[in-house]
Amino acid sequence: MNDIKNLKKFEDDIEVLSIEDLDEEEPAPVRQRQKGKKKKRKKKRMPVWQKVLIGATVAVCVLLVGGVSLFFAFRTVGENSLKAEASENRITYNGKEYQYREDVINILCLGIDKGEAMEKQIERRQMLGMCDAILLVSIDTKKDTLKIIAIPRDVMTEVSMTSETGEVTGTERMQLCYQYAYGKRAEQSGQLTMDAVSKLLYNVPIQKFCAINFTALPIVNDAIGGVDVEVIEDFSSEIPEFVVGNKVHLEGDLALQYVRKRNKHLVDTVVLRTQRQKQYALAFLEKAKTVVAEDMTLPVTIFQSLQENMSTNISIADITYLVPELLEMSLSEDIIEVLPGESELGEEFVEFHVDANAMKEMIISTFYEEVDKAE
Repeated sequence: MNDIKNLKKFEDDIEVLSIEDLDEEEPAPVRQRQKGKKKKRKKKRMPVWQKVLIGATVAVCVLLVGGVSLFFAFRTVGENSLKAEASENRITYNGKEYQYREDVINILCLGIDKGEAMEKQIERRQMLGMCDAILLVSIDTKKDTLKIIAIPRDVMTEVSMTSETGEVTGTERMQLCYQYAYGKRAEQSGQLTMDAVSKLLYNVPIQKFCAINFTALPIVNDAIGGVDVEVIEDFSSEIPEFVVGNKVHLEGDLALQYVRKRNKHLVDTVVLRTQRQKQYALAFLEKAKTVVAEDMTLPVTIFQSLQENMSTNISIADITYLVPELLEMSLSEDIIEVLPGESELGEEFVEFHVDANAMKEMIISTFYEEVDKAE
């Protein structure tokens, strides 16, 4: 009986020991895991202002890189556009052979005798006006030289006639200023005048044209702060400031009057006006060069502001290429030449007849170079 009691007591002791052992030994590994566990550090958050600053900096860098890339891309497009049609023809004069200089860019600049916005489509001929000023601007990008040929508006040449639908039907010999009036659209008028001037100048290639009306000139003039000139022809009976020798600051309509005014009683009035236009053009270029050097975006701004008063096939890419080129070129009085010839009174109007030999020599010296006989 006692043995049975002892056995039962032994079993109870074993059961108690087993439970105690589990209660005391099991937590040890858990505590070890807790000791080995690393505490996570809280990440320090960036202030909002720093995020904004970094974002803005990145954006500016992207814009700068993109802007520079776009600028050079535009320059490349402009260069290709302006030089794509350069001629490679050769001519012979006085026993010598001459090659056209392919780095020369020619742009025909026209001043049209209309004041209202230029029409893109017209219903009746003659509404587009006539050329009061004709300047051929030649830019040699290899020699960094600028040349301007002032062409009297009454120069006699072959003018293309057109039908009511704008088709060329033939030519008639008359004053060059009429050519612009025979286009059905402003773009066609510019192209026809460009072709007429090219033929007059022994087929010199002309890549671009720009025609502006009366309203545009004061805008362009005032955009650079006006132009200073010394009056070379007297119109004081109509405009008090225009006394020969008087120094005048041309602004607004005064600039337009200076380049447009003419004395209809003089046979050589067109030549005299062309001289004033030459004087104004040089003064304008000198002033513009200084102003644009301080603000390279100004030419594009002016270009965009003239859309209603201008017709042209010049693009912003062309301007982007031309402006830096022009800023590198020096200016002097001899960069502008008047087409050689003389005026005489015709049956109805004044006619300007070119001196063919003198004009050919001018063309050769401006656009060509002598071919090496060894070639």
